[in-house]
Amino acid sequence: PPNSVVPAPSPPPFQPPATVQELLERCAGRWLSLRTLVTLSHEEEGWDQSESAQLEFSWQPAPDGPELGTLHLHRAQQSDFQLHMVGVAQDREGHFE
Repeated sequence: PPNSVVPAPSPPPFQPPATVQELLERCAGRWLSLRTLVTLSHEEEGWDQSESAQLEFSWQPAPDGPELGTLHLHRAQQSDFQLHMVGVAQDREGHFE
């Protein structure tokens, strides 16, 4: 019909990153980190402590060479925030943690 409404195209399905570099690229942006300490108790609901931090990351790919690039943390909004990086990515493709 001439006056029919055409639906907007649906977004493409989510595709997980195929390489470590793609994963790191997706980490760039603003994030909210939440941490909650919960104690199981029959007397209370169990919410003891909750903390949050606003994080901003940027990704800088490395020039050609063995390095993938650098993931920078900018302006952590919590003074005692610590970021722990555990291990080094060895494979550029496949399964990684």
